[in-house]
Amino acid sequence: MVPVLIGSAATFLLACSGPELRADFDSLSPAERARAIAIAAQNDDDTPRTVASLIEELDAADPAVRMLAAHTLRDLTGESFDYDYAAHRRDREAAVQRWADWYLKNHSDHPNIAE
Repeated sequence: MVPVLIGSAATFLLACSGPELRADFDSLSPAERARAIAIAAQNDDDTPRTVASLIEELDAADPAVRMLAAHTLRDLTGESFDYDYAAHRRDREAAVQRWADWYLKNHSDHPNIAE
């Protein structure tokens, strides 16, 4: 049931965002980063650049951004690496490192991820 809720949340986010809300993984605004995640999910965008950006969002301060990124990564890659967006930062760090290691192993020709 959770994936359906996440998909619905991403669709809602896209539908409710006005023209002033950009979709930007590099934005300081959690809403703009969440919109970028929602668009990636909607477009099944599994390009190395997008996957790297999603992995970086797993360390976002905003739990909603982390949740959207985690579910989008799982949907795009079939992997989860036991990442829990609601876990304590210390516990999330190990899973984020597993994601980074996976990315570097599978996308060595696009090493644009912070280690």
